[in-house]
Amino acid sequence: MLEAGLVDEVQALAAGTAGLSRTARQALGYRELLSYVEAGTDLGQAVEVAVRRTRQFARRQRMWWRRDPRVRWFGAPENPLAILPALLRDWKR
Repeated sequence: MLEAGLVDEVQALAAGTAGLSRTARQALGYRELLSYVEAGTDLGQAVEVAVRRTRQFARRQRMWWRRDPRVRWFGAPENPLAILPALLRDWKR
């Protein structure tokens, strides 16, 4: 995301006439990079915090979805396309 220009995006949004809404300011990645853009936090530290918060959020999502009996998990760590036949076979219309 950094290579794709996230820092520039956050700077442009923060400098815009409308700015960022309170909700947008709390979004993963935006919150941390806003601390870099507006408060002068070290970029490396801001990125580190963003990565940590994103992992924590993903862990909470996995735990939440794990409790849902409607969810069936598939995994293919090396080639995600390898699970496509299983997904299509189990697809319910």
